[in-house]
Amino acid sequence: MVLIRSPTKSSEAANDCDAHSRLALGLIDEELKEDESPFFEWISLLPRNFANVLWFNEDQITLTQQTFFKYIVDTWVDEIKCMQKAFKVIWPELVVGKKAELEIHMRVKWAYSIVKTRGFAFDVSRNSTMLIPL
Repeated sequence: MVLIRSPTKSSEAANDCDAHSRLALGLIDEELKEDESPFFEWISLLPRNFANVLWFNEDQITLTQQTFFKYIVDTWVDEIKCMQKAFKVIWPELVVGKKAELEIHMRVKWAYSIVKTRGFAFDVSRNSTMLIPL
């Protein structure tokens, strides 16, 4: 069985990030390889839009901040920032041009959403979460 894991290059750059973020960086690594990745076809089938807090508009985030789920917004936003920082270290060649910041933000938001909606944990540890392309 072949699994998606954190990219080797990310270990140093992503040390401050959560295990789910590191796994999302591994997904980005595979996506960037395009047809060289054994996961190319599976990745192309993954959704590009989500309805989770990362995709909420300002009003929805404000409403969520007033609920029990505030911690999700805060945690996920912090992880996106950590992933963006790691992305710039891992793939510096992609951090060029005016649109780079937005493209990086959208790519990490997408990958983190995939992990959060399709990750499987094999024990109580967040480090056991994997993506299993089927």
